[in-house]
Amino acid sequence: AKIVELCNYGEKVMKEELDKVYVKKEKGNKVEKGICFPVTINVNEICNNFSPCGDNDDTLKNGDVVKICLGCHIDGHISMVGHTLYICNENEIIEGPKAEVLKNAHILSQLFLKSLKVGINASDITKNIQKACEELKCNVISNCVTYQIKKYILEGSKYIVLKENPENKVEDFQVEPDDIYIIDVMVTTGDGKIKESDHKTTIYKREVQKNYHLKTNLGRSFISEINKKFPVLPFHVKHIEDQRAALIGIPEALRHDLIKPYNVYTEKKKEYVSQFKYTVMVKEDGIKQLTGVKCSQVNNCKTVNEIQDESLKNILNSSVTAKKKKSKGKGSDEVPQNS
Repeated sequence: AKIVELCNYGEKVMKEELDKVYVKKEKGNKVEKGICFPVTINVNEICNNFSPCGDNDDTLKNGDVVKICLGCHIDGHISMVGHTLYICNENEIIEGPKAEVLKNAHILSQLFLKSLKVGINASDITKNIQKACEELKCNVISNCVTYQIKKYILEGSKYIVLKENPENKVEDFQVEPDDIYIIDVMVTTGDGKIKESDHKTTIYKREVQKNYHLKTNLGRSFISEINKKFPVLPFHVKHIEDQRAALIGIPEALRHDLIKPYNVYTEKKKEYVSQFKYTVMVKEDGIKQLTGVKCSQVNNCKTVNEIQDESLKNILNSSVTAKKKKSKGKGSDEVPQNS
């Protein structure tokens, strides 16, 4: 299957599903909804943001490690998800580096999810991830970040890193009730030091705090369309109506910091990267997981290293949502979570 066709199909499905909900006006106004992050399909060493235009012929093939990421919003309330698949026959046993990177990313994402709770310090979550990495003998992508999100804000001021960097100190904070985060965990067979690739950037976001009167008519036409159609959330260049204006306007807007590029980053050739991404809300009694699907392939992964630390094992074996009190003889009302 062509990657560009799969990306287009994914966005088509998102739009169709969004059209089915909140169709009535709220207080006389139409509820705004749409794609908040275009579908990206990142294969093997490619880490993120790969969403090619129509002239791209890249396809998926047997043995590929494929990361799919997408997001949508309703009335500015953002939800994103990321998942990794290994392209193979059904129930095929997965071995070697591909098995390690797939299973370890899933373990770390679950550890992050189950570590997150009211009152925990962000630095303690980072320490849990690093301790698990040592036991699993794996590396995370060093600049992969879990952001707190708010209405129409995809990257909030509070964030949690997977790996501490002595050269770039991160301000610590305590997780609070009703915080919403996009947990993002990426594991690599490489050293985790990724670089910008040669793949064409196709996803951008308007920098709302920046204003500048562009010199060319086409540049102004481009920014005018962005301000109208994509004022705050990321967009794909294929959705720009005037492609000629985009051709001139994008480099001009970049020069004046009017838009932010979501460049495609990559590990070294012949390395593999896997990713799991969940949108979650922190509640007093646990975590409400808003996105995330089960990864049955992890059960087919034959790996060497396992978590031995008892404290980490206890976290992994814990429930995501705290059990509610039984009432009138009925069983627990615990909400099942996707993992």
